[in-house]
Amino acid sequence: PLPGAIQELLENFKPDIVHSHHPFLMGDLALRVCGQNKIPLVFTYHTMFEHYTDHFAMDQQVVQQFVVELAAGYANMADLVFAPSASIAQSLRERKVETPIAVVPTGIDLRRFSAPSVDFRRQHKISKKTFLLGHTGRLAPEKNLIFLTEAVTEFLKQEKTAHFLIVGGGPSEREMKKIFRAAGVQSRVHFAGILRGKHLVNAYRAMDVFVFASKSETQGMVVTEAMAAGAPVVALDAPGVREVVKDKVNGRLLGEESRKK
Repeated sequence: PLPGAIQELLENFKPDIVHSHHPFLMGDLALRVCGQNKIPLVFTYHTMFEHYTDHFAMDQQVVQQFVVELAAGYANMADLVFAPSASIAQSLRERKVETPIAVVPTGIDLRRFSAPSVDFRRQHKISKKTFLLGHTGRLAPEKNLIFLTEAVTEFLKQEKTAHFLIVGGGPSEREMKKIFRAAGVQSRVHFAGILRGKHLVNAYRAMDVFVFASKSETQGMVVTEAMAAGAPVVALDAPGVREVVKDKVNGRLLGEESRKK
C-alpha cells in the first residue's frame, strides 16, 4: 500500500531479480517495479485460477476465460515462468504463453515421513484390522469433493467394515457430511480437522489407500506426501497428479469419473 516506501527499499536493496507468485494485485506491483527499475521478473504459475471463480455472481464461462487470458498475458510479460509440473507447462503453451518455461516440481522432506510415529488409529478408535481410505486437503468445491464423497460412499456401502478418514476443513464439509448421513455410513467416516506437522504425517501413515479426485491441481502435494508416507494412491488422471502417480506401479489413475467399484 506504500509504493514510495517499496521503491526506496528496492533502491537500497538493489535486487537482481524479482519473483512473483500471483498475476493479480501484488503481481501487478511486481510487474510495475520491474519495469521501472529494469529488473528481470520470474513468475511461478502454481494455481489454476479458473477453478476458483465460483464466488463471482457472473457467467462462469466468461469469468473463467477472462481469468485464463489474464494469467497467460501476465506470464508473457515475465522473463521466465516456473511451472511445477510438465502438465502445467503444456497447458501454458496451449494458452499461447511464449515466455520460456522451466518445470521445477516442489520437493518434500522425506525425513518427515520416516520418523517414528504414534498409533493414529488407536487415538481415533479405528481398529488396526480396518481397511482405511484417506484424503487430505482443503474441503472446497474446486477439489471435486462431491464426486469423491459419492464414490467413497458407494465403496463403504459395499465394504461393510471399511472406514474413511478425512483431514482438512472448508466449505464443502457440510455437504459431504450430509451425503454420508443420507447413505447411512456416517459412523464409519472420520473428520479429523486440520492437522499439521507430525500429526498430519501420522494420519497419512494410518491410511491403507489415499483417494484423490481433484482436477484443479498444479502439482498435487498431498498426493506426493501420501506416497512418501507409504500409502498407494487412487486418483483421477489429471494435471499435477499424473506426474507422480504411475498407474499400476504406485497407485491407480482413473480416466473417468465413475462411482462404480
